Parts: sequence; C-alpha cells; structure tokens
Amino acid sequence: MKKSVIFILSVFVIMQSCSSGRKKSNDCQNQVTFQLNWTNDPTFTGEYLAFEKFWFLNDLKVTMKQGGIGIDPIAMIVAGTADYAVVGADKALMAIADDKPIKIISVDLQRNPVGWIARPELKVNSFDDMKNRNNIIVGDKAGTEISAILSLIIKRKGLNIKPQSVSFDFGYFISNKDCIYPVYLNEEPVRARILNDLNVIEIDPQKEENGGIKLYGNVIICHRDKLDNCKSQVDNIIDGLVKGWKFASENPEETVQIVNKYVNQDVDYVQEAIKRTVNYATHLYGYEVPPGHMEIAIWQTTYNTLNEAGLLSKEFDLKNAIYIK
Repeated sequence: MKKSVIFILSVFVIMQSCSSGRKKSNDCQNQVTFQLNWTNDPTFTGEYLAFEKFWFLNDLKVTMKQGGIGIDPIAMIVAGTADYAVVGADKALMAIADDKPIKIISVDLQRNPVGWIARPELKVNSFDDMKNRNNIIVGDKAGTEISAILSLIIKRKGLNIKPQSVSFDFGYFISNKDCIYPVYLNEEPVRARILNDLNVIEIDPQKEENGGIKLYGNVIICHRDKLDNCKSQVDNIIDGLVKGWKFASENPEETVQIVNKYVNQDVDYVQEAIKRTVNYATHLYGYEVPPGHMEIAIWQTTYNTLNEAGLLSKEFDLKNAIYIK
C-alpha cells in the first residue's frame, strides 16, 4: 500500500512539472537573464547602466541578451528562458489580453518614441500634408507598434493613406528619397543628421495635428510567478534600472563611455541619442517624472488607445496587469 501511495504521488509531481511548460532553472537564484527587444542601441541606456553599476550591488548576476528580428521576449518570459525583458507597452498589454502570464513591473520610456521622418524637400510636416500625395511612400514596419499607431492615426484623421511595408534597415530611407520613414524619434533622426549628414523633418504622432496618440513606450516585464515567488529580486531589478536612468541623467559624459561599449558608434551620435532617450525616460506628456514612474491614469490612456485600435482581444483589469513597487 505504501509503495502505491508513493507511486501515485510521484506521478502527480511529474504531471505537475510537465503541465506548467515553463523552465524554472533560475527560480529565485541571483543568476538571471535579462532579454532586450532589439540589438544594442542607446534606447537601452538604463539597462547598460544598471548592469555596469547597480545590479551587482544586490548580488544579481545578470546575463543581458540582445534581441532582434525573430526574437520574441514575451515568449521567452512565458517559457522561462528569460527572467526579465524589455518590450513595448502595446505588446505587453496585447499579451496580457491573450492570457499570457506576464506582469509589467516598470516603465523604461514614459512616452512612446515612434514617429516618422521625411526629407525637407517633400514638404511633409504633418500627416495632413500626406493627403492626396501619390509621389510619396508612407512607411510601415509590420509586426511592431508602428503598425498600430499608424492605423490609429489614419482612423482618427480620416486619411486615405495606404501605407507600404518598408525595411528595418535604415539604408532603405537613405536610398528612397520619397519615403516618409517610420523611426524611433529618440535615435534615428540623430542617426540621419550625424551619421548620414542628412537633415530631416520629424513627425511626432503625440501632437494633436498627427492624431494625438499617447502611449507608454518600452516597459519591463516578468512572469507572474516571478513576482509572486521572488518579489525581492524583482524589486532589486527595478531599483537597478531606476538608478541606471538617474545616473544617465546626472552623468552624461561617463554614460556615453559606458553605452558606447555596447553600441560602438560615433561619440557625437551616441551622446545626442542618449540625451533624447533620457528625456523619454524622465518626461511624461507635459511634465517631468522620476525614472521607472508608472501611473494608472496613463496606463488607462494606453489601454484605451489600444482598445480603440482594436488590438486587445478582450478587456481586463489593468490593476492586475501592473506592479507598482
């Protein structure tokens, strides 16, 4: 009888372990994997500073991995192959609506930096200037928040624009003079001006004439189990990021040296891109906030915007989606 009980319990444990489908190799240990959502870029200034100066002070041994095309940070969090990840706020909320077991634990960029750039000779300063223009290409980058923002701009403005999918390679913009090119305004306008000696018009969708789209930008996520079981570790990750962004805002020269270890680009470009990125990390729509700041009201605006665009598969309680330390 005793052997039968032991056997039944063993089978139950095995079934429970297999049914979760989630690797739990790190659990609450101090070795963690932090997944970026793109290749090394000044956008991750806070992460680089946290890694270089702060996370290790709390005995965190962080492995930071680059992202790129075909890498899905949310899937990695769900599978347990990453402990923490940077993703767009839109991607995080869409995943939560689809019942993915993730939690938003911090905000990297207080404003979404998506925008478009154009050459001055095209005389396109806003989306209204794109009306009835058959001589231009209005670019989209499929699979990113750019598609969502663009579709919502077109809807709010009542435009008859037909976007075209364009390459992620910035060389596409250099080669196609008639393209209104989708970018991250914290970085690629600087790239155009400093690295390509090309002045551009910046078209920002947060402005009312361009649709008045207001969303959080990059956020930090983890698995719900991580927050439930390893809260002190989560708090230490957040603390390091907050201190990293703060250091970047207060020590620009040293920050450039640290970030360029990862980016390895022209110093003037890196300096200007960091300056813009820090502004996105510390300024909400109209006022300054501390790094990592989160507000339910702004999350509600982000949620409502995505819902208006038809991107959320179902409604859910925002308070269950975010963790405010």
